[in-house]
Amino acid sequence: MRPRKHQLEAMHIVDEIISGAPIRDILFYVTPGGGKSMIPIIFSKLIQAGRADAIYWICPRKSLQYQGEANCADPFFRQMFGHTLSIRASTNEPNPCRGLNGFITTYQAIGLDITGSVLQEIRSKRYILVLDEFHHAEEDSLWENKLQPIYDAARFRVKMTGTLERHSGKKVAFTTYDGIQVSTEPNGSERIVRYTRQDALAERAIIPLHFTFNDASVRWIEGEEEKDYDSLSYVPAEDTGKALYTAINTDYAQELIYKALDHWTEHRRTDQSAKMLIVAAKISNAQEALETLRSRYRYCEIATSAETEAAQEAIRRFKQGDTHILVTVAMAYEGMDVPEVSHIVCLTNIRSTPWIEQMLARAVRVNKAVPYEQQYGYVYTMDDPRMHEIVMKIRAEQLPFLRGRGGEQMGLFDQPGESTKPAYDIEPMASSLTNGREYTLGEHWPALDHEIEYRSPATIETPSDIERRLRNEIESAVRRYCSVYRLKEQKANAQIKTYFQKGRSEMTIPELEECLEYVNRIFAVNGTGRRRTARREAVRYYG
Repeated sequence: MRPRKHQLEAMHIVDEIISGAPIRDILFYVTPGGGKSMIPIIFSKLIQAGRADAIYWICPRKSLQYQGEANCADPFFRQMFGHTLSIRASTNEPNPCRGLNGFITTYQAIGLDITGSVLQEIRSKRYILVLDEFHHAEEDSLWENKLQPIYDAARFRVKMTGTLERHSGKKVAFTTYDGIQVSTEPNGSERIVRYTRQDALAERAIIPLHFTFNDASVRWIEGEEEKDYDSLSYVPAEDTGKALYTAINTDYAQELIYKALDHWTEHRRTDQSAKMLIVAAKISNAQEALETLRSRYRYCEIATSAETEAAQEAIRRFKQGDTHILVTVAMAYEGMDVPEVSHIVCLTNIRSTPWIEQMLARAVRVNKAVPYEQQYGYVYTMDDPRMHEIVMKIRAEQLPFLRGRGGEQMGLFDQPGESTKPAYDIEPMASSLTNGREYTLGEHWPALDHEIEYRSPATIETPSDIERRLRNEIESAVRRYCSVYRLKEQKANAQIKTYFQKGRSEMTIPELEECLEYVNRIFAVNGTGRRRTARREAVRYYG
């Protein structure tokens, strides 16, 4: 692995800034899966060069928070980019950097920051602001108003996205438009960097997609009228959504799952690491899909927003390989990076271009366990005109120049398909999978010279992980000591807080390490001599 085209461009821009170029705004439009998460690491060179003091990274998901931390701590990327950046996850905490080079948080956290603590922090230093997947913020929205003061206060603004289109069709905040189209002409203080799907394929950064479009016969009742079509291609444009809704709520859904499952099972004969992702329209559909799967396969789970903690745990097991098939509703969006995903089953009637593209991106990651030339992301979906249109748009690389279509506002963190309300006032009666046709998007390009293979460490301990581990070790030591000497943990914790003049939740990593050393010395229970010393300390402190 070596720096990709857009990463090299980022390095050149950083060098320009260090040399005195008046650049403040940089927009990165990078195809999903292309590797945007390295961009903040590259810009950290501005800190080393004395052009900035810290970095503030905002992302749309907690999973991306952890991924950002982990990438900064990854020794491979430290060597590759020659950086020493270290950031921590923070959610409106005091002193968010804690002695490190910056912090990473979520857009949701900004919305909950009613005291303005983050804005005060940004104004206290020369910050590099990174807006990750910033298309979530709509122009003239509440979220743009929340972000605007932070955006204005930042020394440098780095905006990254895989799509410059909103689900609602309205304009993206912090983006220059030429009429109703995104402007591609940077001004004097701005740079625009594009990394297309073709760029990513040429550099083997992603793999080609192989679509199996599956037609359906559908029948539903609307009012007193029954509608019956032998093919989705016969359905009038105004009824397409109803036809898709009928298909995913009747037999077609089960038949499509079985068809994909048969291919995936055969595929695992040559790639035992292969995993499958099923994206359902709503929670009830996801539960039905899980029942269908479990009739034939054991290692499958569900992840929906109905049970957030359980869903995150299911995603974690899916990433680690304990689960081979994951059924989800919208949660498999930005930030779920699982290179082993080889198959996607699209069981949703959503036909939003950016949403579909992000879903497809879950299957374009390169799996280092398999030769590149043998890899495809296999997508099983309905054979409807709108899905074909979206795939052709992706192929034509038209996304940055799409015209706004208007439509209802979609909230910054609304997840399409989570609603329990029926999408249409119809009664789905029946559907059946009829036939399929195939289409491959992309091709396998030849290997580049001097390519260095990236092997991710088995585990990466992020600053948040280190803080959590140290706090747990301190708590365990205190609890063990208090249990042996029958002392109240509250008193022991009060002594520690008095000694250090702050709570452990506010301590930096060096302070937590010092605290652990103190606790192991003062609250020791191992060894006869140490027991007497500990008891004397207890008498001295508590009487």
